[in-house]
Amino acid sequence: MTRFALAIAAVLAACAHHDSTISTDAPAPPLDARVAACTSSYAVGSGSAWCAVDAMLDQSLAGSAGTSQYPGYEFAVYQADATGAPVLRYSRVDGMIDGATADVATPVKTASAAKMIAALLVARAASYAGSAALSPATTIDVLGCSGLDPRLAGTTLDQLMHQIAGLDYQAENACVTSTKVALADCACSILQTNYVPAQAGSFAYTPHNFTVAIAMADAVLRAAPTPTDVRTLFADWIATLGIPSTEAMLTPTNDFAGGDHLSARAYAQLAALALPGPARGTYRGQTLLDSTMLDRMTTPFDDDVTITYSPYEAAVGFAMRYGFGDWVQCGAAWPEPATWPALDAPVVTLDYATCPYRAIDSLGKFGYMPWFTVGDRPYVAVMAVDLSGGSDASRVSANSFAAYEMLDPLLRTAIDDPSP
Repeated sequence: MTRFALAIAAVLAACAHHDSTISTDAPAPPLDARVAACTSSYAVGSGSAWCAVDAMLDQSLAGSAGTSQYPGYEFAVYQADATGAPVLRYSRVDGMIDGATADVATPVKTASAAKMIAALLVARAASYAGSAALSPATTIDVLGCSGLDPRLAGTTLDQLMHQIAGLDYQAENACVTSTKVALADCACSILQTNYVPAQAGSFAYTPHNFTVAIAMADAVLRAAPTPTDVRTLFADWIATLGIPSTEAMLTPTNDFAGGDHLSARAYAQLAALALPGPARGTYRGQTLLDSTMLDRMTTPFDDDVTITYSPYEAAVGFAMRYGFGDWVQCGAAWPEPATWPALDAPVVTLDYATCPYRAIDSLGKFGYMPWFTVGDRPYVAVMAVDLSGGSDASRVSANSFAAYEMLDPLLRTAIDDPSP
């Protein structure tokens, strides 16, 4: 396991409130011994650079015996063409997913990776309703809630999506996981009972932010000239992209931060619309995602924001910053292992001002790991790992995150290989 695998395992152990001893796997053979003069059978295109991806994927998922340590996984890589349409560059599966032969079309529980889907859905809603009706500056007034703390006045969609709105990260609200409480009612309940004034303006990682944010988008859509709602809009959106409804299923509850089920292929196709380039946010000439919302996804919260609760800081002391529904990675600014803090050491502040590039990710607890790059050579990749058979959630997520660290440099080289 790499240093990031160890870090994320520690993050998840801290979230579970128990101590965990993480063991490392035996090192894999050097990559260059396995990739010389070969052609990957998983890539759409040619070139030995994709063989390095093959070998590193083997290494990231293999156990000490050199075989896959999980029942199955899906991995897909997409780029966007000149029209904004997603183009498959690499697809690989292994083993079983949910009791069936693994396939990139098999939907898997996304866990917290749903947060990025929520961000993209908000961007879709803003494009549909218009930026005058829904923007980062839109306030909770659109919900029409009563009995709110006056200090909530002026709370914006941007604050909610950056998770700095002051909503409690400790006390749960049962309406979030309910199928019987209306979305708007749940949002008002959260604002009425889960607001902590002392936390306003500081970062607190909680699903409450996303229930309220999606409820705001839903309220605006219902008041649009051609009324709709977030679920109908999502169904129409995936139909436009040609994604089967069986591959992309929004949460049936109000948990838009963790309740979705998507295939690796469907997730990558949705996220590919956000890749930088002249066609960003569009699909074959049709604007689907609001550009201002997409800009906010790649913009971490400001330097003066304090962190009330972050799983990264709580476990390993990294002051990772959050964007508009996603973690903003800082590339080579990550500290090297020798400089890692102990769990009780001072927080390490990453230098976001000098990042050589940025990647956006949304790690899910159950091994669902999507990321896309926003610098040169943009691409989106999604890994989904099945947990059936007793695989440890912390270890699966650790390896999913480690895959990002190990695969990203190789993918940024491999995608230069032309498609056939």
